[in-house]
Amino acid sequence: MSVLTRLAIVCLLARVAHADDDAPLAAATSTTIDRATLDDAPNGRPIDLLRDLPGVYALFVAGGGQADRLLVRGYDARQGTELNIVADGVPMNAPGHAVDHGYANTHVLIPDAIQSLTLLEGPYAARYGDFATAGTLEVRTLDAIPGGGAQVRLTSGSELAGPLLSRRLRRLFYRLTGLASPDLSRGRALLAAEVGIADGPYTNPQRMRRGAMMGTYTLPLDPGELRLHVDFFSGRYTESGLLPEDEVRAGRLGAYSAEDPTQGGDTMRASASVALTTRDRHGAVWHLDGYLVKASDRIFTNHSIFLRDAQNGDQLEHVDDRTTYGAHAYYRRSGIRIGVQARADDANVGLWHDQRRRRLDACFEVDNPCTLTAAHVRDLAVYVEAKRNWRGVAVEPGVRLDQLTWDDEDLDPQTATSTKSLTATAARARISPKLGVTFPASSHIAVLLRGGGGFRSSDTRATAATGAIRAIPRVWAGDAGIVMTPDAHVRAAASAYASWQQEEVAWVPDVAQAVTVPASWRYGVETRVDAHVVPWLALDASLSLARRAGTTPTGLAADVAPLFPALIAKAGATAMHRASFVTLRALGLEEDVGATRHENAVLVTLVAGHRWRSLELDVQLDNLLNRSDEELALPGGVRPSRVAAATTDILATPTAPLTGFITLGYVAR
Repeated sequence: MSVLTRLAIVCLLARVAHADDDAPLAAATSTTIDRATLDDAPNGRPIDLLRDLPGVYALFVAGGGQADRLLVRGYDARQGTELNIVADGVPMNAPGHAVDHGYANTHVLIPDAIQSLTLLEGPYAARYGDFATAGTLEVRTLDAIPGGGAQVRLTSGSELAGPLLSRRLRRLFYRLTGLASPDLSRGRALLAAEVGIADGPYTNPQRMRRGAMMGTYTLPLDPGELRLHVDFFSGRYTESGLLPEDEVRAGRLGAYSAEDPTQGGDTMRASASVALTTRDRHGAVWHLDGYLVKASDRIFTNHSIFLRDAQNGDQLEHVDDRTTYGAHAYYRRSGIRIGVQARADDANVGLWHDQRRRRLDACFEVDNPCTLTAAHVRDLAVYVEAKRNWRGVAVEPGVRLDQLTWDDEDLDPQTATSTKSLTATAARARISPKLGVTFPASSHIAVLLRGGGGFRSSDTRATAATGAIRAIPRVWAGDAGIVMTPDAHVRAAASAYASWQQEEVAWVPDVAQAVTVPASWRYGVETRVDAHVVPWLALDASLSLARRAGTTPTGLAADVAPLFPALIAKAGATAMHRASFVTLRALGLEEDVGATRHENAVLVTLVAGHRWRSLELDVQLDNLLNRSDEELALPGGVRPSRVAAATTDILATPTAPLTGFITLGYVAR
């Protein structure tokens, strides 16, 4: 089908709708949590925000220095490969990243400055394309402090298990956050900053040092508004890495030890964006936004220890320096939204073999660097979303057309002119139809049917190495859901879903090689319940059950997608009395680790807070049961020492022990 024919279909589809609601199409169990809910829940760290969101489980990666590993809708989304993450309209997923394709580091967010988090499950919203395999996570930051003024919060924490004093003196956790909204004659503004220190429970302190700041100015127009946003993040850390289970069981390593204590890295991200929204005299909405992101990551990992190099070890240095820029414009009137999007990524991506963070002459069998490329990715898209009510039935068709181009330049002089060169160009297009139908079964019950196609691009280096064969693996998904609102205080939702992902070519950065990942099915059921039983008590619960079918990846392909979340369960209760609250939350996870191995984890958190005039006091207890579960477990090859035999083991990171946090806050209005 030609591009012109596809665009004709887009224009034809745009004629069908008349509703004004602009909410994106998503599954029945999609969820939004707002600032009021976040204030009564654990939210001191970015991972707390994600763990409080139904349907998502965020795993610390080797102590939490890297981006969190995300499990959602039967997908191991890794650090963002299968979940599209958008913050204030700016995409966070990085294609062809040195660590992982789609890498999105939510650690750059300031939790106190978050207005809302929305999980849109399924690839059904036409306004979102690449990486939205399992869905999209929308992050919205505050425009201003409600009521104006300023606030400052200081948090200190410590592990409560074991010898408290010696741990407290050796390991630090502090977080200082400040927000201010100046009193302006016109418009709203927010300035926010955060600095933090986190050493964690590890034998070799994590020494994570982070700083973040952001500023937002919103100018009301007649009609519409103009929003300007800038932010900056910088962090540096060491990490424990993934430990071989056999070494821990044998007592040669402690649960919080490190085979290679020089793992870790540093990261920087700065972005600026502008968004203009207005209405014309016909009531149509016109929107235009643009963004610029500069990011740099230098990350050191060593999971296999001495497997590939018995003399120097297997430490790898992943280097990613990139600039991302793009724009999004749409027109919306009478239930029709027509939009265009453009995005460009220019990145220098390198992989080096190191020893204790110093580059070696050799990268195993070849000279250093292992790979060094300049990757250029362009994504131009046009989409249409429409909504129309017909005899009480809401019909929501949509379609999206993406044109992607890749240009990969090999910067390694040893391979640039050889047959192993990664220099290549490629281009592919993908059209993704969507459809949603909502039936009102009664005044309190609605039945939702969703279906459509989506995609996730392959890594730039894999695309170049294979001539773009299977460079945009197709995803087809379908949902049947129900939403029940028996009264204003109770909301329940459930959905059954299935999705099929096409065979693809993926890139394994650690060995600089393209591999074929077989096609797979995922299917499951999800439920959500929120209830205010009485005015002072709020209850919520969610359950996600998933299964996977298809050929199990083996060899290097297993390194690309080894995890599978079979069960994610969450439950919480919040009791409120005037200016005080107590929240108890429990999270449960069952994940598939290989063909015959399953891991289970349970995390219970208690939060209590009191507000007195301008003062705040919060207390948080993490891992209240002090369980020693494995936070992240991956199968892999390893040689624990120079003289040990090579073996296949489960490489794991433990859950942090019982940890307490105290937050003191002051709010000036």
